[in-house]
Amino acid sequence: MGLTGTILYVVAAPLLGIAATFLAKTGAARLFGYEPPSARELLTDLANGIRQAPLPGERPPLYGTIVYLAGTAIAGAMFWYGYSLFAAALVWFIAALAIPATLWAQSPYEATEGIVRQILWISSLFFQTALLAIGLFLVSVFGAGAGSFLVSDAFAMGGAPIYYLPGCFFGIAILLALYPRKPVEQWPFAADATGRNLLFLQIGRHYEQIFFYSIVFLLHFGGGATAILALLVCLFLAILSSLLAAIRWHWLERPEVAAAIYILSFLAPIINLILLLG
Repeated sequence: MGLTGTILYVVAAPLLGIAATFLAKTGAARLFGYEPPSARELLTDLANGIRQAPLPGERPPLYGTIVYLAGTAIAGAMFWYGYSLFAAALVWFIAALAIPATLWAQSPYEATEGIVRQILWISSLFFQTALLAIGLFLVSVFGAGAGSFLVSDAFAMGGAPIYYLPGCFFGIAILLALYPRKPVEQWPFAADATGRNLLFLQIGRHYEQIFFYSIVFLLHFGGGATAILALLVCLFLAILSSLLAAIRWHWLERPEVAAAIYILSFLAPIINLILLLG
């Protein structure tokens, strides 16, 4: 926590995200019998992205991806510094809306279903994190007699918050595993964007993923050796999400299934908080 945790997050999150992406693509390739990507090819793509300037009139403008990258990095840095979880989630929420807002501002009459889904996903995960922040506040009231939204206080609680907030974990986990973000190359503007736009967007995605898996880690951390268990839960959730990627599109194209996933993710933390208050 503190300054050390902030620096580690800012430096390590993109590296962890790149490594996780490479391992996920390699695992999927071996599982389904096609040629796995090479690490050299991945690094070459990153280097080319850094060197390549945006094309004239490229969508979205570079400032949109910069806002997203900077905001997601700041949100995670706030988390690992020990700042308010709600404030960190709010910073991420504003930054994550930069891309769909930019696309809408450029072409307000050409809003696509993909943009609407992005906004829905962003809003849903912010809602989940806000409810979790409220839950941690209530748990700290019961445990210490004084409520706190600070991540540092949650880490110092002395027990894993998952014991009190299983519904909050379920709400976040169901979105991360069953209805995660689409890969960058499948985003609405991917065909029109190149170079630094896609590079900044991908790095921002890595910060975003590590931020939310950090929240999952917090929920399962109770001090000492529980850190290993918390890491294993994060790893299991990431592997589950990767394994489901090949079949997930079958149900995500069905509105009733997508609606059921969202309803379950909403109900779980709400019921959890109601029971906690009772």
